[in-house]
Amino acid sequence: MFGKKNKDKNVMSPDVVSPSAKPFNAGKNGSVDQFLAANKAASLIPDAGAGQQELQNGAIQAFKEGRPENVQAVLLNRDDFKIDGKDAVADILLKLAGGNDKASDIINLAVAKHTEQGKRSALSYALNDAISRNIGDKSFYEALLKSGANANVENGRGFTGVILANAVTQHHSLSVVKLLHEKGASFDDARLLMQSDKKFWGTDCIESLNAYQEKITGKPAGITGDLSPKVLEIIEQLQQQVKDITERLDRVEPAVNSPQPQETKIVQNKKRYPQVKGL
Repeated sequence: MFGKKNKDKNVMSPDVVSPSAKPFNAGKNGSVDQFLAANKAASLIPDAGAGQQELQNGAIQAFKEGRPENVQAVLLNRDDFKIDGKDAVADILLKLAGGNDKASDIINLAVAKHTEQGKRSALSYALNDAISRNIGDKSFYEALLKSGANANVENGRGFTGVILANAVTQHHSLSVVKLLHEKGASFDDARLLMQSDKKFWGTDCIESLNAYQEKITGKPAGITGDLSPKVLEIIEQLQQQVKDITERLDRVEPAVNSPQPQETKIVQNKKRYPQVKGL
């Protein structure tokens, strides 16, 4: 079913990208170049999401018949295949591998064209997306982790623990949270992430995280005493330093009358960085 080439299938002719071509057929039978062109064309018409979804469904069917190239193209060009702004990686991998006893092999084939770093990034994103939207099940998450997903991946703000934090807020089962923890997700990192933005996560989420941790580890959870406020104070000071540095870099101007145009000089700014207390 997977990974075996079906040589009887004919690749579609170039008119596959014409407006009259059915998107499903373009996804199923088109070459990679034709498939990419069809997706670009579909994205420019009204109700683009429906056409793009059919293209992806066709690519999924081709994958099941032994022709993985178009699915691999989707995963390599994730931004181009977003539907209504939503990444399609988790959904595609779930349709291919969900409930299959060879799920990890299927996932590895789907990301076979990626570099090792690209593979880890795509699978970690898919794991977080699936956990956040509560799609898939424990066996699917296990397959993603086995294939290279990072259970303690960093978010865009430099905090790790985001996947575990999302698992808690989405009320995943104890066995799923335990799986993530056993594969490297840190309760302490998730707690620090939540405490860094209590307005977003809420106190209830922190309490839920503590409850999960106590049940799984059998030990008291949470940062206690005066340490938690101190850690948050340090984080705020570090974030202010990053902001100050960013503002300084934004004020870089070209050097005047420089014989080498690429050279620059930095506008002097006598503002001192705030000291980080406690370090």
